[in-house]
Amino acid sequence: MTPLEDSNSLEVEQGAIRVSLEQPDADAYYDDGWYRCVARNAMGVVYKDTHVIVEDLCTRSGCEAEGLVCEPDYELGTTQCVCPYCSDEDFQDEEFICGDNCAIYMSLCSLLEDNCEYGTSVEVYKEGFCATFTLPEFVEVPALLEREEKEGTVIELTCRAQPAGDSPAPQPFISWYDSEGNHLGDGEVLEYTVEYEDEVTCVAHHCSGSLLQRQDVVGAIVQIFVEKQVFVSREHVGSSCQILGDPYISTFDGTWYKQDGVCTYVLSMDCQLARWFLYGRFTNCGDVACLEAVTFYQGGISLELQRGWLINNNGEKIKYRIDEVLEYGDNIKIEFDGELLKLTFNEINEIRWNGYNGVQILIDSGRTCGLCGNNNGNAADDYFSRWVGGTVDKNGFIASWQLRMPEYYQCYSLEKEVVETAEATESCSGVFGNEYIERCGGEVDPAPYLAACSRTYSTNSLPDLRAECNVLQSYVLQCETRGVEMLEWREQTQCTELSELQRFTIDQGCPQDDPPV
Repeated sequence: MTPLEDSNSLEVEQGAIRVSLEQPDADAYYDDGWYRCVARNAMGVVYKDTHVIVEDLCTRSGCEAEGLVCEPDYELGTTQCVCPYCSDEDFQDEEFICGDNCAIYMSLCSLLEDNCEYGTSVEVYKEGFCATFTLPEFVEVPALLEREEKEGTVIELTCRAQPAGDSPAPQPFISWYDSEGNHLGDGEVLEYTVEYEDEVTCVAHHCSGSLLQRQDVVGAIVQIFVEKQVFVSREHVGSSCQILGDPYISTFDGTWYKQDGVCTYVLSMDCQLARWFLYGRFTNCGDVACLEAVTFYQGGISLELQRGWLINNNGEKIKYRIDEVLEYGDNIKIEFDGELLKLTFNEINEIRWNGYNGVQILIDSGRTCGLCGNNNGNAADDYFSRWVGGTVDKNGFIASWQLRMPEYYQCYSLEKEVVETAEATESCSGVFGNEYIERCGGEVDPAPYLAACSRTYSTNSLPDLRAECNVLQSYVLQCETRGVEMLEWREQTQCTELSELQRFTIDQGCPQDDPPV
């Protein structure tokens, strides 16, 4: 250090400091030690001593641990880690290398240098020049080349390829592209989120690193279709009667009771002018009864809604499709949304059939008769007998609304004492206690549905029927009737997917050459 030339005094605190070299001079390492700073003027001389430790900037760079080389900048006092470079000595032997990307490198050092610079992971395939390789072959492609999925569903697609032929190339790698050529990802397995109709193509890249050698082999093209999922408003202002499960009946005025008869009954009818009738046929379901069909009569038109969403019109099976509207007479329409078969009559009244064992009847106004009660707003007189002209006990009320049958087919009751299992309670509480389902609790009381669920679960004899989801379907329908949107109830409760329910329901009905789903 040189003395200060222009200053009255200089105060330097004694102690250790670090400085960086201005030039990468190896001899500078010997410049560690004590230094004296001297300042002088006419008044005299002052000095301070300090100890200097000279530090190499690259000492703590961490480059070596990453396989990189440290480049210091002594003017700025900074460093950067860079890829190692090949010296002339690395090319003296001219040992060419064929990489597993089919590119030719002048030496192993050159290959490693490119890996570092471009972030690749090319490995040595063989020494010398690359040959002309045989195209790879696919050993696995997606099993389904046409898929219909709900919007937002994540599907997994798999393509695998391997070297082939007498001159096999290095292992190819797989890429995925959409219908417009956009790159969706690399790797044998693609997780694809369905958002719209598209084509997904898997391609095996044969030696993708060399423009001279590269060839792309298409493995499969998967057509993606979006399953139609339109929100159907089921809100209705009228009175609601439901038959569900084992079976339970909820009247228009809110009375719940158990019905164990195996017979055909009047579910509801116009009790003022007898303009329309709705009958329900109950059958054996194991050791208990259950609803298997409903038949609507009005103005000479007879329409029976059977299991499997089959429509019987005076002995003729009617073919139809989702969202197709069938019209009968001036004011009867039938349409199917994929889950419910809805019959609308007199413009506003509705019958909603789930295709297996549940029905909802919606009446705007007017006095009715039958197992659904009289729709007068008073639950106390719901057990109104067909014969007595007044209220009776439950069994007498039910018996009064059975149809007169031939002697060889008499009505009888399957009243069974059922021990409700802990499994039934747990399963039913699980779905009805779901947070998504509980949103409806303020509009529709879940308690009677929960009771029906527990018994129906305990008596269910079909392994493919999830009884808790079957009863929950009726609860959800009532919630939607009262204006609560429940579109995601199956996903939220992990109940049976609609496609599986459709297959089950069709299988329970009479054979159909061309079912609606």
